[in-house]
Amino acid sequence: MPHSPLLTYALYTSFLAAGIALAAVVGGTEVVSLARRTSRWVKPMVEREKALAAGLGISDRQWLVLRIGTVLAAFLLAWPVQIPLLTLGAPMLAAIVVPYLFSGRAAARRVKRERALVDWVRTVVARMRRNQGIDVILRDSGAHPPFGLEYELAPLADTSLLLDQAIVQVVTRARIPEAEMLGLTLIASRTRRQEDLIHVLDAVLLPVLEAKLEEQLDALEAMTQKRSQAVAMSAIMLVLFFALIRVDSIRRGFASVGGQLLLVLVAVTFALVLWIVSRIYGVPMSTRWDLETYRRELRAAGTV
Repeated sequence: MPHSPLLTYALYTSFLAAGIALAAVVGGTEVVSLARRTSRWVKPMVEREKALAAGLGISDRQWLVLRIGTVLAAFLLAWPVQIPLLTLGAPMLAAIVVPYLFSGRAAARRVKRERALVDWVRTVVARMRRNQGIDVILRDSGAHPPFGLEYELAPLADTSLLLDQAIVQVVTRARIPEAEMLGLTLIASRTRRQEDLIHVLDAVLLPVLEAKLEEQLDALEAMTQKRSQAVAMSAIMLVLFFALIRVDSIRRGFASVGGQLLLVLVAVTFALVLWIVSRIYGVPMSTRWDLETYRRELRAAGTV
């Protein structure tokens, strides 16, 4: 059986991981506490992935399939090169790069939904001023949603749900900060005097939503320019690398220990640059509020 450096590396890594886990347990590490800390670290990552999928307009399952598919594709492309660290590193790099590539499109679609939401709030206020009830307006908006908010407002048309439950589902589907603020306002004020709700929406919420929309538009413009440059340079580097790796002497150089260390350094630098650009020019993800708990507490108090 021929020797496989990749298999050897994988076995060494597995033994090392098993040894670290055993040492942690023997050393008295609390497994339950560790699991809780891991859960607190993983949950924000899952929320970011869900927000990204919502921004792209696809389901969480479709986004998961896309993520797994790109990782497998990267592995299959790197396998024939027979450079162990490249074979392992390419899928890891794909896992980092794919969200970066799609985050620009997700941010653009999210800003469009934010603009549509602001326009819808204006329409709601105008209809309430014509003496239409807020409950009727919300149900009608679910049955005849404005363009761009069909998926988000659909729960409002579901008569099996109480309106406050439907509002929570609208916010959950939207996953944008403006929807969070609107949901809080509607849950807390929908059953009060309609004149007070009109004042809150028109004089308080709409100016905030419009200011946040302008901020998001400025951030999106800057992000689009910088990310386009980063993607273009990355694509050129990737094409050049795969062109050079076809040369036997260069491939043998990268297969050496020094060459693989160089690949690690380049990959880490590349990921660091993407992270810095995304942090500087990124459009913030939505803040998640526990609206369901808030709704239940208000209902228990008899104010919803």
